[in-house]
Amino acid sequence: MKNTLLFITLTCLFACAKQTNNDQTIDIQVKEHIPATVIDSITGIGFFEIRVVDSLLVLLDRQNTNFFSVYSKRDHHKIKDFGEKGSGPFDYNIPFFVRRDVPDDTLSILEFMKYKVYNYGLDQLVSNRATPSVTELSKEVFGYIKPHMCRDYIFFTSNEVTDGIIMRYNLND
Repeated sequence: MKNTLLFITLTCLFACAKQTNNDQTIDIQVKEHIPATVIDSITGIGFFEIRVVDSLLVLLDRQNTNFFSVYSKRDHHKIKDFGEKGSGPFDYNIPFFVRRDVPDDTLSILEFMKYKVYNYGLDQLVSNRATPSVTELSKEVFGYIKPHMCRDYIFFTSNEVTDGIIMRYNLND
């Protein structure tokens, strides 16, 4: 009985031993902060909701009536707004950026509630298509869960809703 109790106690102690998992981390420093007040008082920008197309920043701000905004990356002035909330054709209930296709120079925007993906150029809607299933939809979303990388920089927004700060990191520093 003593040996059994001792064996169980030792087994529990070894089973509950602290594991040492070392994760590889990369420490990067903030290179540039662009306050939202500079970019036309943008508020409520969610995490991962920015795309860079050449010299342009394209932002998704669900609080505005036209919630896709295009800005000059150089001097931060607004170039155009597009996208409207609603349930009609080419309107959005819950929009998400999916990806940017470099060869076609288009932004892919997911309308989650309609299972549709819209492809936009900077001037007009290029195409739209329905995804056949939730599985196909999740394949489209897979590319969305990443910050945007452009040349030697990585861009993303703050995850604090009230911050509205766009951060740019130089990966070479």
